[in-house]
Amino acid sequence: MVERLRVGGFPKTPLHAAASAGVLTIPESLLNGARIGLLLYGIAPAGLEAHPLCQSLQPVLRWRARVISVRVIPKGQSVSYGARFRAERPTRVATLGVGYADGYPIGLTNLAPVALHGKLVPQIGRVCMDMMMVDATDLPELQVGDVATLIGRDGAAEVRVETLARLLHTTPHEITTRLGRRARNP
Repeated sequence: MVERLRVGGFPKTPLHAAASAGVLTIPESLLNGARIGLLLYGIAPAGLEAHPLCQSLQPVLRWRARVISVRVIPKGQSVSYGARFRAERPTRVATLGVGYADGYPIGLTNLAPVALHGKLVPQIGRVCMDMMMVDATDLPELQVGDVATLIGRDGAAEVRVETLARLLHTTPHEITTRLGRRARNP
């Protein structure tokens, strides 16, 4: 096919058959170009996180949201729709102003870490349309207006796109392409 294009009058036509994964694993697919979307953002393609070149990637994507409420609930109290989370202790719940309408996958309900004040805390309860909750019990200094990191680094804590994709049994592409117009950084 490539040779037919070149002989057929298209000798300088840009040709590419490789996205980020192909660049890393199939050098002959490069031809004279490549589509390195994930690598450009410092994200390893699914299944290639251990590739030597992926070990030095520096993610550039960051998604953050503000804490809009902080409340303490008693042991046994549920959080969010469907009571998918019940507190096993008195729990300090921080509500973040972001939800699935912003692109945060509802499938990450009770699965994903969120970075707050340099620590990873668990997301709890069902992810809602415009908000989600995290367990901030171990962050007594947390207050309304603070910033949570959904994707990216906050001090020593980091939430990577690859981690969220793995939790959802999907690819990093699905995580990044969900981010729409409503996904804003404070």
